[in-house]
Amino acid sequence: MSRFSCRTAVQFALLGALCSGANADTGVAPLQYGLTVAREMAYQDALRERNRRLGINISVSETLQSDGTAYQAGKLRGRALFDRPAIIAERQENNLLYLTLASDFGGSCVGQDKQPLRRSVLITPFWPPAPDRGGNELASDLPHWPTWLGNQLASTGWFRTVGVAPWSPLTDVHAHPSSGSTQARQLATQHHAQFIVAGRILDASVSGRGWRVGSWLLGEDTAPQQERDWAAPILVQKPTARRWQWEMWVYDGLTGNVLWRQLFTHDMAEAKPAQIQDWLGEMAAHMTEALSCLPFTARILRIEKGQFYLSAGGESSLAVGDTLLVYRQARTFPLAATATADPLGLAEQIVGSVTVTQVQPLLAIATAADGNLRSVQAGDWVRLPLAPRPQTD
Repeated sequence: MSRFSCRTAVQFALLGALCSGANADTGVAPLQYGLTVAREMAYQDALRERNRRLGINISVSETLQSDGTAYQAGKLRGRALFDRPAIIAERQENNLLYLTLASDFGGSCVGQDKQPLRRSVLITPFWPPAPDRGGNELASDLPHWPTWLGNQLASTGWFRTVGVAPWSPLTDVHAHPSSGSTQARQLATQHHAQFIVAGRILDASVSGRGWRVGSWLLGEDTAPQQERDWAAPILVQKPTARRWQWEMWVYDGLTGNVLWRQLFTHDMAEAKPAQIQDWLGEMAAHMTEALSCLPFTARILRIEKGQFYLSAGGESSLAVGDTLLVYRQARTFPLAATATADPLGLAEQIVGSVTVTQVQPLLAIATAADGNLRSVQAGDWVRLPLAPRPQTD
């Protein structure tokens, strides 16, 4: 496949430099689809050159279609940092754009040069533990956990909760998270969500018990005098230690891939709602650290008279003048690495770019940025460009 062909990339590929280097990294891309698209393609090309130079292991899967079109997908392994090195030089020659990256780190995530664009998140119900592991004791509070987690994610400033789903992507509490990929994609399509959050409580069982004086002797029995059980025991057993363990993970709404997964453990005899919300805040902080550098994504809901209606607006911090890249899903089934069969994601291709002209709370309207869009369709994705503006601008 030609180096200058319009490459396709897996959504959320971990593109980033690992350390500074003395060599300059240069990328190149065709200008036929406009400067914004060319800059993004050349920037990603330069990042791939940097990754190869620094010895990062890249798994690649390439498929040649009967019409001669090649789709390529890659996956970086090892210590990947979400860095945006600056563009220090840019030139156009023979309908090609050449750009050169700075050798040091940019030190910022996508979207940190202004108020971050809020990624849309759908929270799904948590699976409870087995009855012998404390499941019955969580029956009253567990239905509130998704709402509490959504509030914690919204408070970080990076996410916008679109609601709580009626069902979990998993059909079995013991299933591997990846088995819910198809269901996660369906939920993301129905609710216009970029990420799907799921989880399960593995253990809430009592690990230690002790004796205490009965509540009626301590004056803690609030029942009316005539309803009190005077035969209640003087001493009762109460939990003195309880093991809390739960697992959380996040699906990419487009591909269904599991982007983040983590196990949390706490030891506490009794967890009241305020304590549980603190724990959910801890989870939200870990999710933010893992996902905030992934590009903001939304869908094109409708096209009418040259205007593109987007599934995000002011509540996602979109503003008039924002430029977004338009991506088309090129495959309907995931690509996998040849050697390991690990899912890489869905191949996609850049279709063009749009500029936001109107913003409402949950909706934005955009027009073609470079005047050269190739049959954009409803359902295409828009994404914040990875490439920063050149320092020479």
